[in-house]
Amino acid sequence: MVSLAKDNFWEENYDLLAAIFNERAMAKGNQGDHLELSKPDLVGILKEANILIIQKKEETKGGGKSSAKPEENKKEEEEKEPVRKFDEQDVHECIQTSSAFEQDQLGYVDFLEALVRIASVYPFTAEELTEMVNFEMKMMYFVQKLEDKFKNLKDTYYNKLNAKSMEM
Repeated sequence: MVSLAKDNFWEENYDLLAAIFNERAMAKGNQGDHLELSKPDLVGILKEANILIIQKKEETKGGGKSSAKPEENKKEEEEKEPVRKFDEQDVHECIQTSSAFEQDQLGYVDFLEALVRIASVYPFTAEELTEMVNFEMKMMYFVQKLEDKFKNLKDTYYNKLNAKSMEM
């Protein structure tokens, strides 16, 4: 996280990440003075942004039995690319140690830490990894997916900030 901060990664992507966090987080504390995002809500954000890789079960035709010989089936399975999976359970496992005051909640910095943890264990393809020469590029993969889905939240976020400024 520190090296990303030194490279201004968090500053450059603040608009989007803060907008997503502020839109989805709940006010906590005695006077609602801070926001926390639940871990299931983070998983929901990742789902909406099509970041999770959830495998669909393949159905075989012909009553569930393959017409090919067993040896041919084994060869076909060996030639296929390895199955990639990154689902809700994988997210919860990798962000398990990230939390705010409650184990199931994330403050803004915890939210950023969770994104870093996810990027560090995400099963990128070999082709994707050749294009991602450093960790910042891995993080940009996630930021771009989030941007594609949630770019409209930036205007809403700044409108809320401006409204609060006018009230003061």
